[in-house]
Amino acid sequence: MSHIATYSTAMTSLKTIEEACVRIGLTFLRNQKTAQFYQGQHTACAHAIGIPNSSYQVGLVRNPDKTYAFLMDTYDATLRNTMGPNGQRFLQHYAAASAIAEVKQHRRMHITETTLKNGNIRLQFVAR
Repeated sequence: MSHIATYSTAMTSLKTIEEACVRIGLTFLRNQKTAQFYQGQHTACAHAIGIPNSSYQVGLVRNPDKTYAFLMDTYDATLRNTMGPNGQRFLQHYAAASAIAEVKQHRRMHITETTLKNGNIRLQFVAR
């Protein structure tokens, strides 16, 4: 049984989406136009994300406001654990990668990143 859900987010940068994939060991499948779900079901998407040790993929669809949203079949435990509830683990890594890129581009700061016991990410920016 398929449990496909769409999760809207404020993701706008494909480069940062790709960086978030790298951060948590996923494969960004740029321009892959279908994502695979339960028993080989597919859905249309703009890009996809490959999940290690899973036949399931996450689809990325582009919204009219030029943000991206997830299409995920949450039936797969590996996908759920990798992406986090409602994609929150991925979104946290997207936000961290976005913040780090912004600070590196505009400021001269030392960046410290710590992953807490609960999995949350703490970023500390200190002026040089």
